[in-house]
Amino acid sequence: MTLAEWQASLSELVIADADAAPVAEAELSDPERAWLQHLPRTAGFKITRDVQRWWREFRVQTAAPLTLSVLDVDRRAALVGEYVRRYPRPSSFVAREAMPFLDLAVELASDVSHLAALAEFERAMLVLGDALASGRPLLSSGQLRQADVVSVHPLAQVVCFEAPPEVVLGAASRGRPMPAATDRAHWLLIAPGLSNLARACTDAEATLFLSVRAGPIAVEQVTASDALATLWRDGALRRD
Repeated sequence: MTLAEWQASLSELVIADADAAPVAEAELSDPERAWLQHLPRTAGFKITRDVQRWWREFRVQTAAPLTLSVLDVDRRAALVGEYVRRYPRPSSFVAREAMPFLDLAVELASDVSHLAALAEFERAMLVLGDALASGRPLLSSGQLRQADVVSVHPLAQVVCFEAPPEVVLGAASRGRPMPAATDRAHWLLIAPGLSNLARACTDAEATLFLSVRAGPIAVEQVTASDALATLWRDGALRRD
């Protein structure tokens, strides 16, 4: 067995279930196989596995603190545990851990008020943050012309909250009780042209954004000119 194969076998054992056998496709000698089969029963290896799992759970929780804030302790632990079970292979990149975790949170806890909106907000901010960190240009330049066709910027998003977003986000970030849901939609825009990356969004802006997301639209066909102007200014739209 090569050193790379040996390291791969050890890594598989660390993330495997307690009674898992060594990697089946690895070409093991009899002494190597016997040692790997014995290894999971040793105290030191059990500590290594516990530390790896603890670190994985910690990374996931720090990647989605707002979404987790609306869950009680037991449900939070169950969600994190289920994520680690479904996705046993860790990633070195926070976003790659956070995205499937946020999807799972919505799948398993969509009954919790405000959770879906918080998960969508955190997902959008992670995607935008990673893109901004790359340093590459993100915005279209110049003024819109009537002949232009616009589409939604891939880093932009509108999120619908059940209560004013600033109240929900403030409560989630400070561990305070969540506000009651209202009988209307409260929109938040996330876009690369915003200095704070997010702002409150009008119903007209949200309606236009969702319409453009369904398919590119010619500027001359847009009747909500004020909403078009502000979405373009803030980088939520781009020239197609």
